[in-house]
Amino acid sequence: MNRTRSRGWMLFAATLLFLTGAINLIQGVAALFMTDNLFSFGGEAFFFNLTPWGILLGLWGLLLLGTGFALVTRKGWARALGVVLLAINIVAQLAFFAANPLWSLVVTGVNLLAIYALTAGWSSAAAVEEEQEAIQEAEESYQSGYEAGLREARETQEARKVSSSGAHIPQPTRGEHAR
Repeated sequence: MNRTRSRGWMLFAATLLFLTGAINLIQGVAALFMTDNLFSFGGEAFFFNLTPWGILLGLWGLLLLGTGFALVTRKGWARALGVVLLAINIVAQLAFFAANPLWSLVVTGVNLLAIYALTAGWSSAAAVEEEQEAIQEAEESYQSGYEAGLREARETQEARKVSSSGAHIPQPTRGEHAR
């Protein structure tokens, strides 16, 4: 897989992690301000405190946002952590499927798409390592060529200074050419 395509998958997965994290963070903050809530389940009404749930969702959202940021900065561990966090998020959404089926399906779909981007969008570790070695060799080659060009430019500049200063440069005589 070429480098541009791999980078595109990484940005796509990071964007979905940012999206999921932001939604969880917003839901967590909203749950903190709605301290009591009424849920009906199976014809019975339940009242419970949403503060712990809001804190958990807020922290979970921050964790997802942090993982998305680490993914953008190409941290190796972010890919595996992203898959684990998204899988746990899917299980959590399925737990609330009865209360809000449409929302659970949408979030589960986004999470599955992000997991796909994290797992199918990159080449193997060996290919990534080979690509990094090739980049390093190219940079070293460029640096050595750059340094050689600077040396040549200095030598040419020094030769021009000597010839323009009018200093006498001894010319070989005919007999010296033969030697």
